[in-house]
Amino acid sequence: MRDVSLSSRADIVCLQETKVMAVNHFFLCSVFGSEFDKFVLLPADGTHGGIIVAWKSATVQVLASQVDRHSVSVQFAEVEGHNWWFTSVYGPRF
Repeated sequence: MRDVSLSSRADIVCLQETKVMAVNHFFLCSVFGSEFDKFVLLPADGTHGGIIVAWKSATVQVLASQVDRHSVSVQFAEVEGHNWWFTSVYGPRF
């Protein structure tokens, strides 16, 4: 994942089905690269699910975030003044 995020030069990344319950700075840097310093996490429920939305705070501003049972939403602000929401939804299989 780290090679993909670095080669794409993305400022925002999202992973679903992470299977992680907690994230720290070391985990964030090892998975995405050291420029990704902020994130919102929906922890995995046991061995299923989990969402991480991470971004580079040097290039992206976040106005708000919301973590629900099966989704993570983040409101981003652009330099031009446009704000937009990103939502990642994960639903367990029944």
